Amino acid sequence: MSRKSSAFETRVYEAVRQIPSGMATSYGAVAVVVGSSPRSVGSAMRRCQDRSVPCHRVIAADRRLGGFGGCSGGQWNRGGAVDRKRKMLEAEGVEVGGDGRVSEAAFLDEVALEKKTNKRRRRLVNNND
Repeated sequence: MSRKSSAFETRVYEAVRQIPSGMATSYGAVAVVVGSSPRSVGSAMRRCQDRSVPCHRVIAADRRLGGFGGCSGGQWNRGGAVDRKRKMLEAEGVEVGGDGRVSEAAFLDEVALEKKTNKRRRRLVNNND
């Protein structure tokens, strides 16, 4: 049985849905947009069961891939989870270097992500008028 997402998780997932295909952003950038901490964003992402949320597009602040599928720290690539994340990003055209870092060209900082989420909020508000 799947659990219902909290209000905070829903805000995180909405922000992550705004990351376009072929781009990635950091847990910290998502945290700025939702008014939280990178660690809280990571916890929300770890619990995400909604396939419409492109979790693979959220990476570490230093542009390394970070965890995926609930794997982090000592379990870094359990079951090839981070390898899957890399392949998903590369399939979208994101360049990942041999050092495991996403190219700067494919990285959205918090300012760029906030602009995207604010555009979506304005569209939603205008459509509800």
